Amino acid sequence: MHPFDCHGITIRNIDIWAPAHSPNTDGVDPDSSTNVLLENFRYHGGDDVIAIKSGWDCFGYHYNHSTRDVVIRNVTAVYSEAAGCAIGSEMSGGMKNISVSDCDFTQTITGLNIKYSEYRGGYVEDIHYKNIIMGNQAKAALTVNSNYGSKNPSCPKPKGRRAAPVPCPVNTITYTNITSAPGTKVKAWIDFEGLPTNTIGGISIHGVKLNGEKSTKCKLVKGTYSDCAACSSCEGLKPAA
Repeated sequence: MHPFDCHGITIRNIDIWAPAHSPNTDGVDPDSSTNVLLENFRYHGGDDVIAIKSGWDCFGYHYNHSTRDVVIRNVTAVYSEAAGCAIGSEMSGGMKNISVSDCDFTQTITGLNIKYSEYRGGYVEDIHYKNIIMGNQAKAALTVNSNYGSKNPSCPKPKGRRAAPVPCPVNTITYTNITSAPGTKVKAWIDFEGLPTNTIGGISIHGVKLNGEKSTKCKLVKGTYSDCAACSSCEGLKPAA
């Protein structure tokens, strides 16, 4: 389901079912849309349960329609070989004011994934995750990583390294009450890596309690944490006052 350039969408009480290993079978992909409510949704397939988008490279920043004011709640990943909720990597029009709460992403490879690269313009800000259950993630449970996404081959060849006029700034990401399902273990807690030109800012973590090795990867990120056993090893994150 791919609502594009829409305003005032409600998607409620749906199941999306595809074969477990089927590629490119995203569940719901709000794209360049505003005032979106997605709730009571179950997914089984081979890709992202939810992937929020706003255009790929030149098309996104020329069209310039952000995805904003999105509420996602009560979503269950029956099975996914990708993320429970992905933001990007097609996000050049910008992302703002997105909340994801009361979701079960136990059966996903990556739990909460913000993915972008130096080729993306736009911005990502005011993203809030609350009351999320994780499981046996084969990659990190919490990811904000700038190493995902290639250039759009349909865009004009850029001058210099970047296709986008301004590398994507990422700010104000909150995680509250992120826990593991009983009997599960995540491979890694955190994978945060910003850009040399754009440090990830405003990370706020409160109550992340996951089973498994407390491994973290943190580079070019700033923020605070409380009640998060692995966060002390994450360079750039400081205890909340």
